[in-house]
Amino acid sequence: MASAYAGEQRYRSAAKFFHKLVAEAKKQPSDSRANLIKNNSLLKLGMIYYENNEPKLALKYFDQVSAGNGAYRDALIGKAWAEFREGQIIYTVEDLDRLFWNFMSSNYVYEAKTLSAHCYKMMGEPARAARDLRYVENAKKALAILTGRNKEREVLARRLRELDTIQEDALKRGDRLRFQEVV
Repeated sequence: MASAYAGEQRYRSAAKFFHKLVAEAKKQPSDSRANLIKNNSLLKLGMIYYENNEPKLALKYFDQVSAGNGAYRDALIGKAWAEFREGQIIYTVEDLDRLFWNFMSSNYVYEAKTLSAHCYKMMGEPARAARDLRYVENAKKALAILTGRNKEREVLARRLRELDTIQEDALKRGDRLRFQEVV
């Protein structure tokens, strides 16, 4: 219900449900499902308050998400943006570094490195800003190369499947010439 309200941008109603979920889950600290619900609800509360332009409240909830939980990665990027809005640039960079080093394969790495570069620029550290932007650009180039190679592999795999089909068909029909052509 809470997620439905949030999806409809009825944030106050959603927040009430998420607060109840957190309170109930805190009563069962050893229950892994309750812990999962609590952490996801804390993340959602942080997002709601961030969207409502209340970054201090957002930080309160992002900070409570457990480091070992799956929602932690999302909480880190949310926390970094909330800190950025609050002008807490050093904390922003620290959380972005934590995100990068703990979740290198995260979908948020480009975003984190780009925001980090902007923060370093604001802090008067252009060399560090350039390093982070260089990382993003190099990663984009590597991805483009891999994407191209994956497309080539897909074409080759499709052609190999076609050859297998032709070969099987030739074997079924006893067509030696056709079979040898494929081989």
